[in-house]
Amino acid sequence: MSCHTRRTGLTDADLSSGPRPSHLNGLLGSVILWIQPGKHGQHMLRTVSSPGYQQAMPVKVQQSPSVRSLEAWVSHVFSLLQRTSTHRAQAIRLEPMNWLSNIRVVLVGSQEPMNVGAAARAMQNFGISDLWLVAPEPRVREDLALHPEGSMAYRLAVHAEEILDNLKVVDTLPEAVAEARLVVGTTVREREIYTGPVVGPKAMAERVAEVAPQGKVALVFGREASGLTTDELDLSQLIVRIPTSPKQPSLNLAQAVLLLCYEVFGAVLNPPEPAQAQLAEQEALQQLFDDLREYILRIGFTDEKRLPYAIRRFRRLLHKANLTPGEVQFLRGFLHQSRWYAQHGRRKTTLET
Repeated sequence: MSCHTRRTGLTDADLSSGPRPSHLNGLLGSVILWIQPGKHGQHMLRTVSSPGYQQAMPVKVQQSPSVRSLEAWVSHVFSLLQRTSTHRAQAIRLEPMNWLSNIRVVLVGSQEPMNVGAAARAMQNFGISDLWLVAPEPRVREDLALHPEGSMAYRLAVHAEEILDNLKVVDTLPEAVAEARLVVGTTVREREIYTGPVVGPKAMAERVAEVAPQGKVALVFGREASGLTTDELDLSQLIVRIPTSPKQPSLNLAQAVLLLCYEVFGAVLNPPEPAQAQLAEQEALQQLFDDLREYILRIGFTDEKRLPYAIRRFRRLLHKANLTPGEVQFLRGFLHQSRWYAQHGRRKTTLET
């Protein structure tokens, strides 16, 4: 279905700038609408009539003594929309889309500037703005430095230049995902064992929607030519594989970003129940796995050659537990005390002294 909302009649809409959610979601027939906050009272009205089809128009938000409450503001907006659309307003629901700001797209070892720009545009299509680059190739850094003129990345980031303006560049993947409570790795490779379950895009989005309301979620994409390394993929608690034809299983980087962002955005519109327990951040989990690595070597559970496989098994086991910050601290304390005992022997109890 195409979007019939006209561009006229809303530019000077007299809407209240009083209390309101950061995004307004509604259903106008089968056209989804929301207000995306902007600077200086200039907001964007976005409409989505079908997945992947989006239209935007400016909405000037001004003080209005006649529209004071949130309910009145919502009613006023939709009375305007009814006059500027061929669709009839049938229902309205307020569902905050704030947790989309907790979605972080991480591109590892990016090789092509145009893919970075196209990925930024795909993110903007679906309300995601947090972009991190991990050790991009020199030509990507050089291209981004050419902005505002001559940059291929900016040329492809149509209406998403602000995402490139604010992207972060770091040297290692652990830096990019340190805050994340869920790390989603992408791959097309088959492996003997992964550090988390392997799911499709829709199941991935459902899990992301459960975790994102409480903190950062990182969607990690690998190099255009070779994807993520084994060590990089080992940081993931969830592995997503996009079904493709065996004849050409590998997707373009920006296409993969678009598909996963689309699924996450779809989960926003029909979200599952959020996760009840507060999950530990990736930085705390990595400290636990560092302690575990030292511990199993010291007690002779494995050797250096087999250590990566053993740690991968432990990661998979502990990722299933969805550890909280307190549980991580408890396990680290146990490992520290066990190492002390292995070195110094059993402590005497009060009765024995």
